[in-house]
Amino acid sequence: MILYPEIAIRDGQCVSHPRAPGKPEVYGDATEIACEFVEQGAEWLHLVDLDAEDDGAEENLALISNIAAAVPIPVEVSGGVHSLADVEAWMAAGVDSVVIGDEAYRYPSLVESASKRFPYRILISVSTDGNALAGHTSASGRPIDPIAYARRFDRMALSGIVVEETADTTMSPSAKLAAAEVIAAHVRTPVIGSDIIRTTGQVGGMAARRKLAGAIVGAPLYDGVFSLREALKELWGVDPAEAWWRNVPAPKNGDSASSGT
Repeated sequence: MILYPEIAIRDGQCVSHPRAPGKPEVYGDATEIACEFVEQGAEWLHLVDLDAEDDGAEENLALISNIAAAVPIPVEVSGGVHSLADVEAWMAAGVDSVVIGDEAYRYPSLVESASKRFPYRILISVSTDGNALAGHTSASGRPIDPIAYARRFDRMALSGIVVEETADTTMSPSAKLAAAEVIAAHVRTPVIGSDIIRTTGQVGGMAARRKLAGAIVGAPLYDGVFSLREALKELWGVDPAEAWWRNVPAPKNGDSASSGT
């Protein structure tokens, strides 16, 4: 299982993700924070381009390209992906995987084209609202089953499905984890849970069940609940500084057939 530290970027700075209540907090230089996560043992980085997510702007393209070049580990990016040209631009910028969000629902052909162009370097995100796909209904106005939705893409060469429960910001991480694990049980594609960890103990419990391929972790790292190093020590059973496999170079930019998920 892989832990993906999340770096949400707005105006070139690392900020709190919009899912957090209140005014976004600025945490500092995104590149410096990325390098700090690498020092703590990160195997992958999950970057969210909030500016592109809001209005399709590309002002963070160069910054994220610089981050990808500055770290020796693979980078995946999400936010504002509307076309195959957007996917190609991110890949050309040096990222390793691209997450397609709502556009996957609107244009499933985009996911198919992107996964053929970049096999096992494309992910989709699935936002759930209880037992329904968040933000969408069928032509008849009925809720859409997120499991059935995820299975539509199971035949494609995806590297993963990112699942996040959005029904209630006060929902416990264990409930969010359960929602992700239910989808994982019905698809072959690796599933990554987002916003499902609040303690290091939950890291160990999730790894023991072996149902998810990974978890995206944001707020607890920035709020000082635990460090990435502490979470990885819980996951691996050894301090990241003593993990021999960290000396093995990670494949980047499509060198491997998998995103690590």
